[in-house]
Amino acid sequence: VKVEEEVISPRLRYDDTYEEIDYLGGGNFGDVLKVRHKLDGNEYAIKRIKIPNPNKMEIVLQEVRTMAKLCRHEHLVLYLDCWIERLPPSPLVLATRTFPSSSSSSS
Repeated sequence: VKVEEEVISPRLRYDDTYEEIDYLGGGNFGDVLKVRHKLDGNEYAIKRIKIPNPNKMEIVLQEVRTMAKLCRHEHLVLYLDCWIERLPPSPLVLATRTFPSSSSSSS
C-alpha cells in the first residue's frame, strides 16, 4: 500500500472566516480592512496588527483591552472580538473585529 504524504499549511481563522473587500487605512501598528463574513454575510472592519517583536505584545494587548472596555463609547465603533495567529515564518498578527457600520447594513 502506497501512502502519499500531503503537506498541510496552517489554516488561519482570518482566511477561513472572512473575504477581504477593501483596504480602509493603516498606521504604525497595522492595517484596517473591510471584510465580509463568509457565513453571516455581514461586513466588518478588522484591524490587523503585525507584532514583529514578541516583547511588544503587552503594548498591543493594552490597546485591545482599552477598546474592549470603551466599546460603548459614542466615538468608537463597537468592539466584538480579537484573536492571535502565527503566520510562519512571519511575525504574530493580532486581529480585532468591530461591528458593521450602519452604512454597510443598508447595502
